[in-house]
Amino acid sequence: MKLIAFTKMLPARDVGGLVRLAQRTGLEGFDLCVREGYPVHPGNAEKELPVVVRQLAEAGLSVPMVTGEGLWHAATEVASQRILAGMARAGVGLYKLGYFFYRPDRDGDYWQHVDAARRELEAWASLAAREGVKVCYHTHCDVPGLSLGYHVGTNCAELMHLLRGFDPAQVGAYIGTGNLVVSGEPFEYGLAMLSDYLAVVELQDMHLERVQAGDEGAHRRHWTPAGQGAVSWSSVFKSLIRRGFDGPLTMHAEFEVGQGQSFEELLVREVIYFKQKREQALAAQRCIADPAPANC
Repeated sequence: MKLIAFTKMLPARDVGGLVRLAQRTGLEGFDLCVREGYPVHPGNAEKELPVVVRQLAEAGLSVPMVTGEGLWHAATEVASQRILAGMARAGVGLYKLGYFFYRPDRDGDYWQHVDAARRELEAWASLAAREGVKVCYHTHCDVPGLSLGYHVGTNCAELMHLLRGFDPAQVGAYIGTGNLVVSGEPFEYGLAMLSDYLAVVELQDMHLERVQAGDEGAHRRHWTPAGQGAVSWSSVFKSLIRRGFDGPLTMHAEFEVGQGQSFEELLVREVIYFKQKREQALAAQRCIADPAPANC
């Protein structure tokens, strides 16, 4: 389980900048954001992605996945095909898709909406099979006030409405820890639903604060550094190791940076924290397998 960072938060960093960041923080690789405005984007991905991945590999850094645009794009689009072709050339195995959205007051029957989404996924599964990669769909909580509607696949239970029946070699599940806090789904419970499809885990902490909304209640979301939110990290790592998960752990680091704080310093702390949690869970699993050592 390599600790990698999602480069959405690092749009200005070229390869050299990413290498220096990894050297300072202890990161083990990157989840490259392949979007407009980033060094690798849909227009150049077929040629540039292999170059960037090779340069990072020369510095000892892994790129097991890339993330595309947040809005859904069809597999038939030229940009989609260029990205997956670039991934195949670069040896990058996992691609995060964009999202489907659903508006209960406008988009008709939910299950018909899901059926249409699954037809779109079928095209992506075919493209993934052709290129020898896997496409992944991410659990994402709703965004208040977003005119597009609710994200389809807000938790693991709903994500399985999309994924069930697909070949896990072509279509995978991407769990967001902080997003599950919002949806109220326990991590281990969600993991049990889709473990056959699990490909990527997003590491991000958050907690909810109740606020007053007129004469009603609402909540405010706080995306925090790891350990300061509501995610039970010991349980997350224990669950993943018990199930034999060995995919990427992608850190989103979208926490609030307070006055006088440095993003990079917080990222260093985040990497150290997650490495400790990973090692503690691995040590506990070794003790289950062999309780004889004195430190067990």
